[in-house]
Amino acid sequence: MKETDQSLLGSMIWSMQRTQDTGLKAQITEVMRLLLDSTTMELNQVRDEFLNIFYDKYMDSLLSPFLQVCAPPIPKPQAPSFRCEHRSALNPNPLPPLPPP
Repeated sequence: MKETDQSLLGSMIWSMQRTQDTGLKAQITEVMRLLLDSTTMELNQVRDEFLNIFYDKYMDSLLSPFLQVCAPPIPKPQAPSFRCEHRSALNPNPLPPLPPP
């Protein structure tokens, strides 16, 4: 989103990111929820066009505060070492499986 964006969504996202007023943030969030509720849009073409514009133009800006504070991704675990395999060989009774959720 550019700083010169004068659209409703652009102004709402800009305000959400810069205001400290939690009441205003809650109101903006509710308006955005209503705008993005695709079940209220009657024409599929209008709905698709609106959602495409939102995701293409505004989603990165909306998520940028979250992406700035997220920790870097955790590296994938490496293959088990000899030590782990040896430990498993010494204990023939593995841990019982977790119960289903």
